[in-house]
Amino acid sequence: MSFANFFAIRYPRWAGLIAIGLYALIASGCAMTSMTQLREITSPALSQIDMRSPTNRQEQLLVNELSDRIGSFSADRRYRLEYGLTSASLSTLSAAGSSSTLIDHNMAGTYSLSEYETGEILTSGSIQVSATSGTITSFYGRQVSERFVNERLSVLIAERIYLKLQLYFFSAISEGNIYSGIK
Repeated sequence: MSFANFFAIRYPRWAGLIAIGLYALIASGCAMTSMTQLREITSPALSQIDMRSPTNRQEQLLVNELSDRIGSFSADRRYRLEYGLTSASLSTLSAAGSSSTLIDHNMAGTYSLSEYETGEILTSGSIQVSATSGTITSFYGRQVSERFVNERLSVLIAERIYLKLQLYFFSAISEGNIYSGIK
């Protein structure tokens, strides 16, 4: 088989595959929701969430981050968000028997979204995050580093809770279980 015959035989197959690929790409693009559209769809439902007052610095950072991401809140609150943070557990990292000044910080956050009127839990879950800090020799420097890591982990948990809530509301609105407008 000559080189010219090889392309003459194979070209229709590749052309068909490329055409199918382009069609699939165009068709999937039509069904995608942009981040702006997602925010517009879920924003009214998210604005109806009520959260309890924070009791410590880490919870304050979590509530502030959630509030910043949600934006403005509606006067009519339909949902109640309960949250909790389990403080970081610390462990010194070691490799092959030699100790290190690196410290692994772990934090867990839980959330539960319920409806005010019925008390029914709509979605809930837990989120685990971790970070490593260390190589600071002074005792004060380690304390500051530990506080910073815990604050950053609280913000990270808030970001993930927001994304989980946004996904819940988008799914519920898409399925027709929740009206997307403000009640």
